[in-house]
Amino acid sequence: MSTPYDAIIIGGGHNGLVAACYLAKAGKRVLVLERYHTVGGAAITEEIHPGFRVSVASYSMSLMRPEIIEELRLADYGFEVYAKSPSYFMPFPDGQHLFLYAGDRERSKREIAKFSQRDAEAYDAWEDFWDRCCDIIEPTLMQPPISLAELAQRFEDAGCVDDWRRLMLLSTSDLLGEFFESEYVKAAMAPQSLISTMGGPATPGTPYVYLMHAIGRAIHGRRGVWGYVKGGMGTVTRTLAAAARDLGVEIRTSVEVGEVLVEQGAATGVVLTSGETIRGRAVLSNADPKRTFLKLTPAGALPEEFRRRIERNYRIGGTVYKLNLALEELPRYLAAPPDVPPEVISRGTVDIAPTLGYLERAWDDFKRGEPSREPFIEIFSQSPTDPTLAPPGKHVLSCFCQYFPYEP
Repeated sequence: MSTPYDAIIIGGGHNGLVAACYLAKAGKRVLVLERYHTVGGAAITEEIHPGFRVSVASYSMSLMRPEIIEELRLADYGFEVYAKSPSYFMPFPDGQHLFLYAGDRERSKREIAKFSQRDAEAYDAWEDFWDRCCDIIEPTLMQPPISLAELAQRFEDAGCVDDWRRLMLLSTSDLLGEFFESEYVKAAMAPQSLISTMGGPATPGTPYVYLMHAIGRAIHGRRGVWGYVKGGMGTVTRTLAAAARDLGVEIRTSVEVGEVLVEQGAATGVVLTSGETIRGRAVLSNADPKRTFLKLTPAGALPEEFRRRIERNYRIGGTVYKLNLALEELPRYLAAPPDVPPEVISRGTVDIAPTLGYLERAWDDFKRGEPSREPFIEIFSQSPTDPTLAPPGKHVLSCFCQYFPYEP
């Protein structure tokens, strides 16, 4: 029996679409199957109220590799990014505030000096630390994953063993204590080590999460700079889908895969919930491992020990919920400088994380299976810099709220 497709991809999220594009560039016949009415997965822009469009799940851009953006010519299909400026605004309960500007050390240092001149001077060492870590790890991002031991060896070869210790073994609180003295400055730096993470400031290993916020180059190749995609995150997958179709990829939406066909130890196609069977030489899954291996793949097709490890050891939870809002006007923060309008404040990310202790207590609530009584909140609004997302004079705003158990 002939197989019409070289590869069938389950799920039309950004990872599935990128895989589809590269397989098609290699001359393969590719089919993408998406159960939602449109491609996108977590990278999608939808209307939440008439005239108000928002990035429903993922919301900010940095980690998508520039090599992919360039090689797939996404700009030709309408992909356009721009940096957030300011990068972050931290209001404090006593009325003070702190701005940070990614990629602009001197401007950030002037802000930090309001709290500690020593910390302003230490900021260069802080940024240099992250630059060294990124220099070692970034080359691995476009390669097959290497082992933890191999990564440790790369740090040793570069003479950066102490950086490896800091990155992988210290907690965020400990790492910040090695550089800064001001509790305000520590609180301002901590959130990017914790966002979406099952851990608090005192949890060892959390600095690695900060690395993921320091290593991206999607904003015009500028490392560590975060920004937005014009039109919201749906533009990412819309342009990927357009590039894929031009490369010959077939994309079907509103179809759900019910089972992966396995014959003689190899995936040979899928069966849709409608009963349709589609054959292919290979099957790639953009779904999560539990759905892929425990629900879609027949039990007898995988080693029992592998299935057991996926079922018991591979944990899928969650620490955040996202609140998307249509607003008459932007919020006015009591700690904001009076000469800076709300439209400027909200161009950046606003973090409600006043102290390390506040963040640790929020995490403590989560560990007890309870929603945080005083949560860490990351607030962002793209409409001040992208008026296509809301009616004139109106705005969209989202709150990334942490820590909240997915299951009580």
